[in-house]
Amino acid sequence: MVTRATLYVLEDLAREMADAGRPVEEAALREVVHALSLPARGFLTADQAADRLGVSMSTVKGLIERGALTEGPKASCQLVASESVEHLVRLRASLMELDREGNPTPEEIQELYSPSQRTADQGVAAS
Repeated sequence: MVTRATLYVLEDLAREMADAGRPVEEAALREVVHALSLPARGFLTADQAADRLGVSMSTVKGLIERGALTEGPKASCQLVASESVEHLVRLRASLMELDREGNPTPEEIQELYSPSQRTADQGVAAS
């Protein structure tokens, strides 16, 4: 992984190339800085994760600390595994759907545990 300090050195070199009238070298260095600044494949920056989840950066950091989000390799910026972000997005959608369905009524719960229902369930399982 490339450190932030290395990126700063490359940016300084690009400025030096511009000052020296070497636009080709400047452009090449700026392209390298840009490429090295992108998150690794399969990872999002903490900012991107916060946007995707619709939460604050401090919430993302808390989710990382609690292990709800998988932190990426140590790098110049905090990275989060995109799969762990998508897992939380799917989990949230499932919980919202369950919430829309509502809780079972006491009558529905009683029906699940009634002897006639258990006998019918056992008959289906036995056949």
